[in-house]
Amino acid sequence: MANPNLTKENLRTCLRYEFDRGSTATQAFENINNTYGEGTIGKVTTYRWYEKFNNGEFSVEDALCSGRPVKFDEGQLEELLEEDNRQTTRELTEQMGCCHCTIENHLKKMGRVQKYGAWVPKVLTQQQKQKRVDACNKLLNRHLNAVRGHRPFLSLIVTRHC
Repeated sequence: MANPNLTKENLRTCLRYEFDRGSTATQAFENINNTYGEGTIGKVTTYRWYEKFNNGEFSVEDALCSGRPVKFDEGQLEELLEEDNRQTTRELTEQMGCCHCTIENHLKKMGRVQKYGAWVPKVLTQQQKQKRVDACNKLLNRHLNAVRGHRPFLSLIVTRHC
């Protein structure tokens, strides 16, 4: 089992050490996995870092991500859904000017799911909850009345097939 306390930078430092010692990528892969546990580092990762070291890139820190940070306005998305909650994610993408998966991620984060073509809150409203309680109470009353009248309740609901 891989050592959970090792960071990526720690593993890259180990790779750099092995590289400086003159170990091959295969030897480094085996040494690290034998020391810290099988699966600690992958063979492809080891070869990729050895290639960087061979090209003179010796920094073991994560590179900064390219591009600008994404700014997303959930308020604007909420307004668009209030205007028309039947819009597709593609239509919302065009209006918001962002990636399709960004819209999907924020809809999920906002607790929205698509039901019958409309984006609705995943959590039931108080009115929806009350409607379900009322339906259950009606069924319970029908059952109690059927029991008092010595009629089987299920026969009121289920039809027989002859």
